[in-house]
Amino acid sequence: MWTCRKQSDAMEEAHEIKTAACHLCGKRLLVRSLRAHVATVHYDIRNYECNICGKRECSMAKLNKHIDIKHLNGSQEQKCPVCPYESHRRGGLLRHIKTIHAPSKDHMCNICDKRYISKSAASLHVSRVHADPVRRTFQCSRCASSFAVQSELNSHFRSAHDKEGHRQHVCKFCFKVFHKRSKLQVHIDIVHEKRRDHKCNLCELAFGQSSDLKNHVNIVHEKRRDHKCNLCESAFGKACDLRKHVNIVHKNRRDHKCELCELAFGVAGNLKKHVETVHGNCRKHMCTLCDSAFGQADHLKIHMRTVHENIKEHKCNLCDSAFGHAGNLKNHVNIVHEKRRDHKCNLCDSTFGVSGALKIHVKTVHEKRRDHKCNLCDSAFGLSGALKIHVKTVHEKRRDHNCNLCDSAFGEARNLKKHIKRVHENIREHKCKLCDSAFDEAGALKMHVKTVHEKRRDHNCNLCDSAFGRASDLKNHVNIVHEKRRDHKCNLCDSAFGQAWNLKTHMKRMHEN
Repeated sequence: MWTCRKQSDAMEEAHEIKTAACHLCGKRLLVRSLRAHVATVHYDIRNYECNICGKRECSMAKLNKHIDIKHLNGSQEQKCPVCPYESHRRGGLLRHIKTIHAPSKDHMCNICDKRYISKSAASLHVSRVHADPVRRTFQCSRCASSFAVQSELNSHFRSAHDKEGHRQHVCKFCFKVFHKRSKLQVHIDIVHEKRRDHKCNLCELAFGQSSDLKNHVNIVHEKRRDHKCNLCESAFGKACDLRKHVNIVHKNRRDHKCELCELAFGVAGNLKKHVETVHGNCRKHMCTLCDSAFGQADHLKIHMRTVHENIKEHKCNLCDSAFGHAGNLKNHVNIVHEKRRDHKCNLCDSTFGVSGALKIHVKTVHEKRRDHKCNLCDSAFGLSGALKIHVKTVHEKRRDHNCNLCDSAFGEARNLKKHIKRVHENIREHKCKLCDSAFDEAGALKMHVKTVHEKRRDHNCNLCDSAFGRASDLKNHVNIVHEKRRDHKCNLCDSAFGQAWNLKTHMKRMHEN
């Protein structure tokens, strides 16, 4: 049923040496075991079923051994004197004691100094961990995964893609499918029973698996980055992170595409988070100190650390700026100090330092999208953050950021910074080449050149012949001139004004004397 000419040839060639390599995974076995290996491992053929428990075996001899050990107690239990481990065979118990409790790790990896109990285990470690991800020869035909040995590719394919023809173990809580019963049990223990038996002695964290604890200690506390990229200077704590880095950054692979928009991701988990947070608007992780909500727990942690605890560990060597995230520091250096604007708009001359800013620009400026509408007035915004600030400053009249040098207060920290820089420090870094004017922001200089020197008035009023250089000026014109709105009222008299600065001028002239 499963034999083929290729396997038969391999068996005949290896008849003299009694071993042969499996043509499906490359593993070398005794000739007498090769047929059973192919039948059970690769084709899952087990024709002999136990009438007591239903377990299936590939031969009558193995079925009889199973019945003798499991059901007839034909073999005396061998108990470990150190832990609760039990084995039906003395050899299994000795192997357990040698590997777990008294390991003699004589075989060392020449690259990272890790030690193993056997030469084959050390060789497998080198092929799995230190093999160059770019040169991994066994590539999965269904996804971006690649492997150093054929057997790992076969195991990956069976578990990830080949759902038919193999016995599946289904989780009764969430119906997730596993190809191994042991993997299912680990999943239930960690995900559903929330077991965290492996505790870190250096911090309060606990993990479901010992391997996760070991990785945590190596990466977080010992700051080890043993897996280095051959194409750049990046280094990682885990081999899987290095593989993801190579696929995403250097190979530019984005195999996981969103069906609801045009975005694509290099990691399936990022796609899942994107769908939940962006399209499903799922923000399960709420901040207890403010109204912020996040789709991911680690984003909430970053928010708490940087906003409320004011912990910003990543400091810029070129100025006094500090950031809570390494990626923000990198963007700061590229944009502010190196003046890099690598992301260009195809519809106008605008350039941006990060791709996200370009996407927002296209969405709000060219597509005129205002998806976030205020429930208290007719205002609409392109960003949810802008809507939050609008509600806080306009409707709730909150000005939480006070200036220590004057009585001014602002709804946003960045506006307070601009105020101090412009009013009190009188810093005008951006100078006009056509006149003596200077500005504190590049955008203000750009608007000055456009409206004053180029005389551009792109924003036309639909109710009269007036035209303006800025959209905000057009909005103020419509509110004040055509709608006769006077939202800024004086508390000391009956006067009302269309703009806040007019009210301030009135207060100074009429009431301060």
